[in-house]
Amino acid sequence: MKRTFAILLTAILLFCVAGTALAENMFPLSEPMTFTVVVKQGAQDLSTEYGEKKCYQELSAKTNVVIDWMPFKSTSYAEKVTQMIGGNTLPDAFAGGSFDVVNNYEVLLDLTPYLEEYMPNWNRYLNENPLIKDMLTMTDGGIYCLPVAAGPNDSGKGLSIINTGMLYVNDTFLANYLGGKIPSSIDELHDALIIARDNDINGNGAKDEIPLLACNNYRGGLDDMFRFFGVPLYTSNYTAYTDETQKNVEFIADKENYKEALTVLAKWYEEGLINSDIYSMTYDDYSTRFYEDSSMVAFCINYCPDMCFKDGLSNWTPIVYLENGDHEKLVMSHSDFEALEGMAITTACKNPEVLLAFIDAINNDFETWAQWRYGNKDEIWCYAEDGVHYYTYLMGTALDSGLAYGKYRQTYSAHLNGLSYGGIYELLKLDDPATEVKGAGRAFFYKTVADQLEDETIHYTVVRHGYWDADQLEELSDKETEINTYCNRFKAESIVHGITDETWNTYLSTLKRMDVDGYLDLFNEYLTRND
Repeated sequence: MKRTFAILLTAILLFCVAGTALAENMFPLSEPMTFTVVVKQGAQDLSTEYGEKKCYQELSAKTNVVIDWMPFKSTSYAEKVTQMIGGNTLPDAFAGGSFDVVNNYEVLLDLTPYLEEYMPNWNRYLNENPLIKDMLTMTDGGIYCLPVAAGPNDSGKGLSIINTGMLYVNDTFLANYLGGKIPSSIDELHDALIIARDNDINGNGAKDEIPLLACNNYRGGLDDMFRFFGVPLYTSNYTAYTDETQKNVEFIADKENYKEALTVLAKWYEEGLINSDIYSMTYDDYSTRFYEDSSMVAFCINYCPDMCFKDGLSNWTPIVYLENGDHEKLVMSHSDFEALEGMAITTACKNPEVLLAFIDAINNDFETWAQWRYGNKDEIWCYAEDGVHYYTYLMGTALDSGLAYGKYRQTYSAHLNGLSYGGIYELLKLDDPATEVKGAGRAFFYKTVADQLEDETIHYTVVRHGYWDADQLEELSDKETEINTYCNRFKAESIVHGITDETWNTYLSTLKRMDVDGYLDLFNEYLTRND
Protein backbone atom coordinates (compact mmCIF):
# COMPACT_ATOMS: atom_id res chain seq x y z
CA MET A 1 0.00 0.00 0.00
CA LYS A 2 2.82 2.38 0.92
CA ARG A 3 4.55 1.72 -2.41
CA THR A 4 1.29 2.26 -4.36
CA PHE A 5 0.66 5.58 -2.61
CA ALA A 6 4.23 6.72 -3.28
CA ILE A 7 3.89 5.95 -7.00
CA LEU A 8 0.54 7.77 -7.15
CA LEU A 9 1.98 10.82 -5.42
CA THR A 10 4.98 10.78 -7.76
CA ALA A 11 2.66 10.67 -10.79
CA ILE A 12 0.70 13.67 -9.49
CA LEU A 13 3.86 15.69 -8.91
CA LEU A 14 5.22 14.69 -12.30
CA PHE A 15 2.03 15.81 -14.04
CA CYS A 16 2.06 19.19 -12.30
CA VAL A 17 5.67 19.95 -13.24
CA ALA A 18 5.51 18.51 -16.76
CA GLY A 19 2.76 20.95 -17.69
CA THR A 20 5.10 23.91 -17.29
CA ALA A 21 8.66 22.65 -17.87
CA LEU A 22 9.66 19.82 -20.15
CA ALA A 23 13.19 18.41 -19.98
CA GLU A 24 14.34 19.97 -23.24
CA ASN A 25 13.56 23.54 -22.13
CA MET A 26 13.73 23.20 -18.37
CA PHE A 27 17.11 24.86 -17.95
CA PRO A 28 18.10 27.38 -16.87
CA LEU A 29 15.58 27.47 -14.04
CA SER A 30 14.05 30.88 -13.40
CA GLU A 31 15.09 30.60 -9.75
CA PRO A 32 17.90 28.54 -8.16
CA MET A 33 16.82 25.16 -6.81
CA THR A 34 18.97 23.42 -4.19
CA PHE A 35 19.37 19.68 -3.59
CA THR A 36 21.31 17.82 -0.93
CA VAL A 37 23.42 14.98 -2.33
CA VAL A 38 25.52 12.56 -0.29
CA VAL A 39 28.55 11.53 -2.36
CA LYS A 40 31.31 8.99 -1.81
CA GLN A 41 34.59 10.84 -2.14
CA GLY A 42 37.35 8.92 -3.89
CA ALA A 43 40.34 7.83 -1.84
CA GLN A 44 42.67 10.00 -3.92
CA ASP A 45 40.35 13.04 -4.01
CA LEU A 46 42.21 15.86 -2.25
CA SER A 47 39.49 18.48 -2.64
CA THR A 48 38.19 20.01 0.58
CA GLU A 49 34.86 21.05 -0.92
CA TYR A 50 33.13 18.99 -3.62
CA GLY A 51 31.37 22.11 -4.88
CA GLU A 52 34.73 23.59 -5.93
CA LYS A 53 35.00 21.18 -8.83
CA LYS A 54 34.84 23.08 -12.11
CA CYS A 55 32.66 20.47 -13.80
CA TYR A 56 29.93 21.06 -11.22
CA GLN A 57 30.31 24.84 -11.15
CA GLU A 58 29.90 25.18 -14.93
CA LEU A 59 26.85 22.92 -15.15
CA SER A 60 25.30 24.59 -12.11
CA ALA A 61 25.69 28.00 -13.79
CA LYS A 62 24.02 26.69 -16.98
CA THR A 63 21.07 25.08 -15.17
CA ASN A 64 20.61 27.13 -11.98
CA VAL A 65 20.62 23.85 -10.06
CA VAL A 66 22.60 24.09 -6.82
CA ILE A 67 23.95 21.00 -5.10
CA ASP A 68 24.63 21.05 -1.38
CA TRP A 69 27.24 18.32 -1.35
CA MET A 70 27.78 16.03 1.62
CA PRO A 71 31.01 14.16 0.80
CA PHE A 72 31.97 11.13 2.89
CA LYS A 73 35.28 9.35 2.48
CA SER A 74 35.05 5.84 1.06
CA THR A 75 36.06 4.34 4.43
CA SER A 76 33.04 5.78 6.21
CA TYR A 77 30.50 6.16 3.39
CA ALA A 78 28.60 2.89 3.92
CA GLU A 79 28.27 3.43 7.67
CA LYS A 80 27.09 7.04 7.23
CA VAL A 81 24.49 6.02 4.65
CA THR A 82 23.16 3.26 6.93
CA GLN A 83 22.84 5.74 9.80
CA MET A 84 20.96 8.26 7.63
CA ILE A 85 18.52 5.65 6.35
CA GLY A 86 17.99 4.23 9.85
CA GLY A 87 17.47 7.68 11.35
CA ASN A 88 15.17 8.81 8.52
CA THR A 89 17.37 11.83 7.83
CA LEU A 90 17.44 11.37 4.09
CA PRO A 91 19.19 13.64 1.59
CA ASP A 92 17.69 14.19 -1.85
CA ALA A 93 20.08 11.63 -3.34
CA PHE A 94 22.93 9.23 -2.69
CA ALA A 95 25.79 8.99 -5.18
CA GLY A 96 28.75 6.66 -5.30
CA GLY A 97 27.56 3.27 -4.17
CA SER A 98 27.93 1.13 -1.05
CA PHE A 99 24.31 1.17 0.09
CA ASP A 100 21.93 -1.77 0.20
CA VAL A 101 19.27 -1.24 -2.46
CA VAL A 102 17.55 -4.60 -1.88
CA ASN A 103 16.81 -3.93 1.79
CA ASN A 104 16.29 -0.17 1.50
CA TYR A 105 14.50 0.41 -1.79
CA GLU A 106 11.40 1.61 0.10
CA VAL A 107 13.25 4.89 0.76
CA LEU A 108 14.34 5.26 -2.88
CA LEU A 109 12.38 6.66 -5.79
CA ASP A 110 11.53 4.49 -8.79
CA LEU A 111 13.23 6.20 -11.74
CA THR A 112 11.21 4.55 -14.50
CA PRO A 113 8.43 7.22 -14.63
CA TYR A 114 11.09 9.89 -15.23
CA LEU A 115 13.46 8.25 -17.70
CA GLU A 116 11.79 9.03 -21.01
CA GLU A 117 10.80 12.61 -20.13
CA TYR A 118 13.66 13.86 -18.00
CA MET A 119 16.59 11.51 -18.68
CA PRO A 120 16.65 10.96 -22.44
CA ASN A 121 20.38 10.14 -22.48
CA TRP A 122 20.13 7.48 -19.81
CA ASN A 123 16.83 6.22 -21.19
CA ARG A 124 18.41 5.66 -24.60
CA TYR A 125 21.44 3.97 -23.08
CA LEU A 126 19.41 1.55 -20.98
CA ASN A 127 17.17 0.66 -23.91
CA GLU A 128 20.25 -0.04 -26.02
CA ASN A 129 21.75 -2.20 -23.24
CA PRO A 130 18.94 -4.48 -22.02
CA LEU A 131 21.27 -6.61 -19.91
CA ILE A 132 22.29 -3.64 -17.76
CA LYS A 133 18.69 -2.45 -17.61
CA ASP A 134 17.67 -5.91 -16.42
CA MET A 135 20.34 -5.86 -13.72
CA LEU A 136 19.00 -2.55 -12.44
CA THR A 137 15.37 -3.67 -12.39
CA MET A 138 13.84 -4.77 -9.09
CA THR A 139 11.32 -7.60 -9.08
CA ASP A 140 8.51 -5.03 -8.78
CA GLY A 141 9.60 -3.61 -12.17
CA GLY A 142 11.13 -0.45 -10.73
CA ILE A 143 14.63 0.96 -11.25
CA TYR A 144 15.92 2.56 -8.06
CA CYS A 145 19.45 3.59 -8.99
CA LEU A 146 21.79 4.22 -11.90
CA PRO A 147 24.88 2.06 -12.35
CA VAL A 148 28.29 3.17 -11.09
CA ALA A 149 29.74 2.38 -14.49
CA ALA A 150 28.06 1.23 -17.64
CA GLY A 151 29.47 -0.62 -20.58
CA PRO A 152 33.06 -1.57 -21.41
CA ASN A 153 34.54 0.12 -24.46
CA ASP A 154 37.34 -0.96 -26.75
CA SER A 155 40.00 0.67 -24.60
CA GLY A 156 39.01 -1.49 -21.66
CA LYS A 157 39.48 -4.85 -23.36
CA GLY A 158 43.11 -5.31 -22.43
CA LEU A 159 42.53 -3.99 -18.95
CA SER A 160 39.51 -6.21 -18.32
CA ILE A 161 41.51 -9.30 -19.32
CA ILE A 162 44.48 -8.32 -17.14
CA ASN A 163 42.03 -7.71 -14.27
CA THR A 164 41.50 -11.47 -14.02
CA GLY A 165 45.20 -12.25 -13.76
CA MET A 166 47.61 -12.88 -16.62
CA LEU A 167 50.54 -15.21 -17.30
CA TYR A 168 53.85 -13.35 -17.81
CA VAL A 169 57.35 -14.45 -18.79
CA ASN A 170 60.56 -12.89 -17.47
CA ASP A 171 62.29 -11.27 -20.47
CA THR A 172 65.79 -12.00 -19.15
CA PHE A 173 64.98 -15.71 -18.83
CA LEU A 174 63.26 -15.57 -22.21
CA ALA A 175 66.37 -14.17 -23.91
CA ASN A 176 69.00 -16.26 -22.10
CA TYR A 177 67.30 -19.66 -22.06
CA LEU A 178 64.52 -19.71 -24.66
CA GLY A 179 66.22 -17.80 -27.44
CA GLY A 180 63.54 -15.14 -27.25
CA LYS A 181 60.79 -17.58 -28.31
CA ILE A 182 57.69 -17.27 -26.13
CA PRO A 183 56.02 -20.65 -25.43
CA SER A 184 52.97 -21.08 -27.64
CA SER A 185 51.53 -24.27 -26.17
CA ILE A 186 51.02 -25.83 -22.75
CA ASP A 187 53.70 -28.44 -23.60
CA GLU A 188 56.22 -25.77 -24.57
CA LEU A 189 55.47 -23.98 -21.30
CA HIS A 190 56.12 -27.19 -19.37
CA ASP A 191 59.46 -27.62 -21.13
CA ALA A 192 60.39 -24.02 -20.32
CA LEU A 193 59.48 -24.51 -16.65
CA ILE A 194 61.82 -27.52 -16.48
CA ILE A 195 64.63 -25.41 -17.98
CA ALA A 196 64.05 -22.78 -15.30
CA ARG A 197 64.04 -25.41 -12.54
CA ASP A 198 67.24 -27.11 -13.69
CA ASN A 199 69.37 -24.02 -14.31
CA ASP A 200 70.78 -21.24 -12.17
CA ILE A 201 68.75 -18.63 -14.05
CA ASN A 202 69.63 -15.77 -11.68
CA GLY A 203 73.32 -16.74 -11.49
CA ASN A 204 73.62 -16.62 -7.69
CA GLY A 205 74.80 -20.21 -7.24
CA ALA A 206 71.80 -21.10 -5.07
CA LYS A 207 68.93 -23.38 -6.02
CA ASP A 208 66.24 -20.78 -5.43
CA GLU A 209 64.61 -20.74 -8.87
CA ILE A 210 60.81 -20.52 -9.11
CA PRO A 211 59.70 -21.66 -12.56
CA LEU A 212 56.06 -20.53 -12.10
CA LEU A 213 55.17 -18.10 -9.32
CA ALA A 214 51.57 -17.70 -8.16
CA CYS A 215 49.81 -16.93 -4.90
CA ASN A 216 46.54 -17.42 -3.09
CA ASN A 217 44.85 -14.41 -4.64
CA TYR A 218 42.65 -13.86 -7.68
CA ARG A 219 45.03 -11.44 -9.39
CA GLY A 220 48.01 -13.64 -8.85
CA GLY A 221 46.39 -17.00 -8.37
CA LEU A 222 46.77 -20.26 -10.26
CA ASP A 223 43.16 -20.06 -11.45
CA ASP A 224 44.39 -18.29 -14.59
CA MET A 225 46.03 -21.53 -15.73
CA PHE A 226 42.66 -23.30 -15.98
CA ARG A 227 41.68 -21.26 -19.04
CA PHE A 228 44.38 -23.09 -21.03
CA PHE A 229 42.29 -26.23 -20.48
CA GLY A 230 39.11 -24.56 -21.71
CA VAL A 231 37.84 -23.91 -18.17
CA PRO A 232 36.51 -20.35 -17.61
CA LEU A 233 37.51 -20.25 -13.94
CA TYR A 234 37.79 -16.88 -12.25
CA THR A 235 38.52 -16.01 -8.63
CA SER A 236 37.12 -19.28 -7.29
CA ASN A 237 33.79 -18.82 -9.04
CA TYR A 238 32.76 -22.25 -10.26
CA THR A 239 29.96 -21.23 -12.61
CA ALA A 240 30.14 -19.89 -16.16
CA TYR A 241 27.65 -18.38 -18.58
CA THR A 242 26.40 -20.84 -21.16
CA ASP A 243 25.99 -18.16 -23.86
CA GLU A 244 26.37 -14.45 -24.47
CA THR A 245 22.91 -13.60 -23.13
CA GLN A 246 24.24 -14.10 -19.58
CA LYS A 247 20.86 -15.57 -18.66
CA ASN A 248 22.00 -19.09 -17.81
CA VAL A 249 24.94 -20.58 -15.94
CA GLU A 250 26.40 -24.05 -15.70
CA PHE A 251 28.73 -25.63 -13.17
CA ILE A 252 32.29 -25.98 -14.49
CA ALA A 253 34.12 -27.74 -11.65
CA ASP A 254 32.72 -31.23 -12.32
CA LYS A 255 33.78 -31.52 -15.96
CA GLU A 256 36.55 -33.72 -17.37
CA ASN A 257 38.64 -30.76 -18.54
CA TYR A 258 38.55 -29.39 -14.99
CA LYS A 259 39.83 -32.74 -13.70
CA GLU A 260 42.53 -32.72 -16.40
CA ALA A 261 43.66 -29.23 -15.35
CA LEU A 262 43.92 -30.37 -11.72
CA THR A 263 45.88 -33.46 -12.77
CA VAL A 264 48.39 -31.53 -14.89
CA LEU A 265 48.90 -28.79 -12.31
CA ALA A 266 49.33 -31.39 -9.56
CA LYS A 267 52.05 -33.04 -11.66
CA TRP A 268 53.78 -29.69 -12.16
CA TYR A 269 53.58 -29.00 -8.43
CA GLU A 270 55.10 -32.42 -7.65
CA GLU A 271 57.89 -31.71 -10.17
CA GLY A 272 58.78 -28.51 -8.34
CA LEU A 273 57.62 -26.24 -11.17
CA ILE A 274 55.20 -24.22 -9.00
CA ASN A 275 56.15 -22.47 -5.76
CA SER A 276 55.41 -24.74 -2.81
CA ASP A 277 53.69 -22.02 -0.75
CA ILE A 278 51.18 -21.14 -3.44
CA TYR A 279 48.13 -21.55 -1.20
CA SER A 280 49.60 -19.83 1.84
CA MET A 281 51.32 -16.85 0.22
CA THR A 282 49.16 -13.73 0.08
CA TYR A 283 49.43 -11.05 -2.57
CA ASP A 284 51.09 -8.76 -0.03
CA ASP A 285 53.69 -11.46 0.66
CA TYR A 286 54.15 -11.88 -3.08
CA SER A 287 54.86 -8.20 -3.74
CA THR A 288 57.05 -7.74 -0.67
CA ARG A 289 59.19 -10.82 -1.10
CA PHE A 290 60.04 -10.42 -4.78
CA TYR A 291 59.84 -6.68 -5.32
CA GLU A 292 63.55 -5.90 -5.21
CA ASP A 293 64.74 -9.05 -6.94
CA SER A 294 62.60 -11.22 -9.22
CA SER A 295 65.47 -12.71 -11.21
CA MET A 296 64.79 -16.21 -9.86
CA VAL A 297 61.25 -16.17 -11.31
CA ALA A 298 60.81 -17.42 -14.89
CA PHE A 299 57.03 -17.13 -15.24
CA CYS A 300 54.42 -15.56 -13.00
CA ILE A 301 50.71 -14.93 -12.76
CA ASN A 302 49.90 -11.36 -11.87
CA TYR A 303 47.64 -8.39 -12.49
CA CYS A 304 50.43 -6.19 -13.80
CA PRO A 305 54.10 -7.03 -13.07
CA ASP A 306 54.91 -3.64 -11.55
CA MET A 307 52.55 -4.52 -8.68
CA CYS A 308 55.11 -7.02 -7.40
CA PHE A 309 58.40 -6.47 -9.23
CA LYS A 310 60.65 -3.44 -9.35
CA ASP A 311 61.44 -4.22 -12.99
CA GLY A 312 57.81 -5.03 -13.73
CA LEU A 313 57.25 -2.45 -16.42
CA SER A 314 60.41 -3.24 -18.37
CA ASN A 315 61.25 -6.92 -18.02
CA TRP A 316 58.03 -8.93 -18.46
CA THR A 317 55.85 -9.98 -21.40
CA PRO A 318 52.22 -11.19 -21.20
CA ILE A 319 51.22 -14.55 -22.66
CA VAL A 320 47.61 -14.34 -23.81
CA TYR A 321 47.03 -17.75 -25.40
CA LEU A 322 48.55 -21.26 -25.19
CA GLU A 323 47.50 -24.08 -27.49
CA ASN A 324 46.47 -27.25 -25.65
CA GLY A 325 45.13 -30.00 -27.84
CA ASP A 326 41.45 -29.66 -28.63
CA HIS A 327 40.70 -27.48 -25.64
CA GLU A 328 38.84 -24.26 -26.34
CA LYS A 329 41.06 -21.20 -26.50
CA LEU A 330 39.72 -18.58 -24.14
CA VAL A 331 40.48 -15.56 -21.99
CA MET A 332 38.50 -14.27 -19.04
CA SER A 333 37.23 -10.71 -18.99
CA HIS A 334 36.22 -8.85 -15.87
CA SER A 335 35.41 -5.15 -15.54
CA ASP A 336 33.21 -2.97 -13.38
CA PHE A 337 30.60 -2.22 -16.02
CA GLU A 338 27.98 -4.23 -14.11
CA ALA A 339 28.56 -2.39 -10.82
CA LEU A 340 25.31 -1.07 -9.41
CA GLU A 341 24.38 1.19 -6.49
CA GLY A 342 25.32 4.42 -8.22
CA MET A 343 23.06 7.49 -8.22
CA ALA A 344 19.79 7.02 -6.31
CA ILE A 345 17.06 9.57 -5.57
CA THR A 346 15.33 9.27 -2.21
CA THR A 347 11.65 9.72 -1.38
CA ALA A 348 12.63 12.92 0.47
CA CYS A 349 13.37 14.67 -2.83
CA LYS A 350 10.56 17.17 -3.56
CA ASN A 351 11.54 17.93 -7.17
CA PRO A 352 13.09 14.72 -8.52
CA GLU A 353 12.44 15.60 -12.15
CA VAL A 354 14.74 18.64 -11.89
CA LEU A 355 17.57 16.73 -10.18
CA LEU A 356 17.31 13.86 -12.66
CA ALA A 357 17.36 16.24 -15.61
CA PHE A 358 20.49 17.85 -14.12
CA ILE A 359 22.16 14.42 -13.86
CA ASP A 360 21.18 13.58 -17.42
CA ALA A 361 22.59 16.90 -18.66
CA ILE A 362 26.07 15.67 -17.71
CA ASN A 363 25.76 13.40 -20.75
CA ASN A 364 24.35 15.94 -23.21
CA ASP A 365 27.68 16.28 -25.00
CA PHE A 366 31.03 14.56 -24.93
CA GLU A 367 33.07 17.45 -23.52
CA THR A 368 30.76 17.99 -20.55
CA TRP A 369 30.80 14.26 -19.80
CA ALA A 370 34.59 14.06 -20.17
CA GLN A 371 35.05 16.99 -17.79
CA TRP A 372 32.98 15.23 -15.13
CA ARG A 373 34.61 11.86 -15.84
CA TYR A 374 38.26 12.89 -16.17
CA GLY A 375 38.74 16.59 -15.46
CA ASN A 376 39.30 19.72 -17.45
CA LYS A 377 40.10 19.61 -21.15
CA ASP A 378 43.75 20.38 -21.99
CA GLU A 379 44.78 19.71 -18.38
CA ILE A 380 44.31 15.96 -18.17
CA TRP A 381 42.72 15.06 -21.50
CA CYS A 382 42.71 16.32 -25.06
CA TYR A 383 41.53 15.12 -28.46
CA ALA A 384 43.73 12.88 -30.52
CA GLU A 385 44.76 13.97 -34.01
CA ASP A 386 41.68 12.37 -35.55
CA GLY A 387 39.48 14.71 -33.51
CA VAL A 388 37.32 11.81 -32.35
CA HIS A 389 39.33 9.79 -29.88
CA TYR A 390 41.11 11.34 -26.96
CA TYR A 391 44.14 10.96 -24.77
CA THR A 392 44.23 11.10 -20.99
CA TYR A 393 47.47 12.18 -19.39
CA LEU A 394 48.87 15.04 -17.33
CA MET A 395 49.64 18.25 -19.21
CA GLY A 396 49.89 21.96 -18.51
CA THR A 397 48.27 22.89 -15.21
CA ALA A 398 47.91 19.26 -14.18
CA LEU A 399 51.57 18.54 -14.83
CA ASP A 400 52.66 21.65 -12.93
CA SER A 401 50.55 20.62 -9.93
CA GLY A 402 52.98 17.83 -9.09
CA LEU A 403 50.07 15.43 -8.45
CA ALA A 404 50.00 11.92 -9.82
CA TYR A 405 47.45 11.19 -12.56
CA GLY A 406 44.96 9.47 -10.23
CA LYS A 407 45.13 12.15 -7.57
CA TYR A 408 44.69 14.99 -10.07
CA ARG A 409 41.85 13.25 -11.85
CA GLN A 410 39.86 12.47 -8.72
CA THR A 411 40.50 15.88 -7.18
CA TYR A 412 39.32 17.92 -10.19
CA SER A 413 36.63 15.65 -11.63
CA ALA A 414 33.61 13.84 -10.21
CA HIS A 415 35.27 10.56 -11.25
CA LEU A 416 33.16 7.41 -10.72
CA ASN A 417 31.93 8.41 -7.30
CA GLY A 418 30.02 11.52 -8.25
CA LEU A 419 27.19 12.00 -10.73
CA SER A 420 29.13 10.96 -13.81
CA TYR A 421 29.33 7.35 -14.89
CA GLY A 422 31.13 5.65 -17.76
CA GLY A 423 29.39 4.08 -20.71
CA ILE A 424 27.20 6.79 -22.20
CA TYR A 425 30.03 7.62 -24.59
CA GLU A 426 31.54 4.51 -26.15
CA LEU A 427 34.66 6.25 -27.44
CA LEU A 428 38.08 4.65 -27.37
CA LYS A 429 40.12 6.11 -24.53
CA LEU A 430 43.82 6.23 -25.35
CA ASP A 431 46.63 6.85 -22.93
CA ASP A 432 49.51 9.12 -23.71
CA PRO A 433 51.44 7.39 -26.53
CA ALA A 434 54.59 7.88 -24.46
CA THR A 435 53.22 5.34 -21.95
CA GLU A 436 52.46 2.73 -24.61
CA VAL A 437 56.09 1.65 -24.88
CA LYS A 438 57.65 -0.97 -22.68
CA GLY A 439 58.96 0.40 -19.41
CA ALA A 440 56.91 3.59 -19.50
CA GLY A 441 53.62 2.45 -18.01
CA ARG A 442 50.90 -0.17 -17.73
CA ALA A 443 49.28 1.05 -20.94
CA PHE A 444 51.88 -1.02 -22.80
CA PHE A 445 50.51 -4.21 -21.24
CA TYR A 446 46.86 -3.27 -21.79
CA LYS A 447 47.56 -2.47 -25.42
CA THR A 448 49.71 -5.58 -25.97
CA VAL A 449 46.95 -7.82 -24.63
CA ALA A 450 44.18 -5.98 -26.51
CA ASP A 451 46.11 -6.29 -29.79
CA GLN A 452 46.25 -10.08 -29.42
CA LEU A 453 42.66 -10.67 -28.38
CA GLU A 454 40.28 -12.66 -30.53
CA ASP A 455 36.75 -11.58 -29.70
CA GLU A 456 35.24 -15.04 -30.02
CA THR A 457 37.52 -16.34 -27.24
CA ILE A 458 36.46 -13.79 -24.62
CA HIS A 459 34.38 -15.22 -21.76
CA TYR A 460 32.83 -12.81 -19.29
CA THR A 461 33.10 -13.61 -15.63
CA VAL A 462 29.87 -14.43 -13.83
CA VAL A 463 28.96 -11.42 -11.71
CA ARG A 464 25.96 -11.85 -9.44
CA HIS A 465 24.66 -8.29 -9.69
CA GLY A 466 21.04 -7.31 -9.81
CA TYR A 467 18.09 -7.07 -7.47
CA TRP A 468 15.94 -9.87 -6.14
CA ASP A 469 13.88 -10.51 -3.04
CA ALA A 470 16.11 -10.42 0.02
CA ASP A 471 15.24 -13.92 1.29
CA GLN A 472 15.92 -15.51 -2.10
CA LEU A 473 19.23 -13.65 -2.41
CA GLU A 474 20.22 -14.88 1.03
CA GLU A 475 19.43 -18.48 0.08
CA LEU A 476 21.45 -18.16 -3.12
CA SER A 477 24.38 -16.59 -1.26
CA ASP A 478 24.38 -19.35 1.38
CA LYS A 479 24.41 -22.09 -1.26
CA GLU A 480 27.12 -20.32 -3.24
CA THR A 481 29.35 -19.87 -0.19
CA GLU A 482 29.01 -23.51 0.87
CA ILE A 483 29.77 -24.91 -2.59
CA ASN A 484 32.60 -22.49 -3.40
CA THR A 485 34.28 -23.13 -0.04
CA TYR A 486 34.26 -26.88 -0.65
CA CYS A 487 35.51 -26.50 -4.24
CA ASN A 488 38.32 -24.19 -3.11
CA ARG A 489 39.51 -26.75 -0.59
CA PHE A 490 39.34 -29.63 -3.05
CA LYS A 491 41.20 -27.66 -5.72
CA ALA A 492 44.05 -26.77 -3.35
CA GLU A 493 44.31 -30.28 -1.92
CA SER A 494 44.28 -31.86 -5.38
CA ILE A 495 47.11 -29.67 -6.67
CA VAL A 496 49.28 -29.94 -3.56
CA HIS A 497 48.65 -33.63 -2.74
CA GLY A 498 47.58 -35.05 -6.09
CA ILE A 499 44.28 -36.25 -7.50
CA THR A 500 43.11 -39.83 -8.09
CA ASP A 501 39.99 -41.35 -9.57
CA GLU A 502 38.90 -42.22 -6.04
CA THR A 503 39.25 -38.66 -4.70
CA TRP A 504 37.56 -37.26 -7.82
CA ASN A 505 34.58 -39.61 -7.48
CA THR A 506 34.24 -38.77 -3.80
CA TYR A 507 34.31 -35.08 -4.74
CA LEU A 508 31.53 -35.56 -7.32
CA SER A 509 29.41 -37.48 -4.79
CA THR A 510 29.86 -34.73 -2.24
CA LEU A 511 28.80 -32.07 -4.74
CA LYS A 512 25.68 -34.10 -5.47
CA ARG A 513 24.84 -34.27 -1.75
CA MET A 514 25.34 -30.50 -1.56
CA ASP A 515 22.66 -30.16 -4.26
CA VAL A 516 24.65 -28.38 -6.94
CA ASP A 517 21.71 -28.88 -9.31
CA GLY A 518 19.42 -27.04 -6.91
CA TYR A 519 21.98 -24.25 -6.60
CA LEU A 520 22.11 -23.90 -10.39
CA ASP A 521 18.31 -23.88 -10.62
CA LEU A 522 18.16 -21.07 -8.06
CA PHE A 523 20.96 -19.17 -9.79
CA ASN A 524 19.27 -19.41 -13.17
CA GLU A 525 15.94 -18.40 -11.64
CA TYR A 526 17.71 -15.29 -10.36
CA LEU A 527 19.24 -14.52 -13.77
CA THR A 528 15.82 -14.74 -15.44
CA ARG A 529 13.89 -13.06 -12.60
CA ASN A 530 12.61 -10.23 -14.81
CA ASP A 531 11.83 -12.26 -17.93
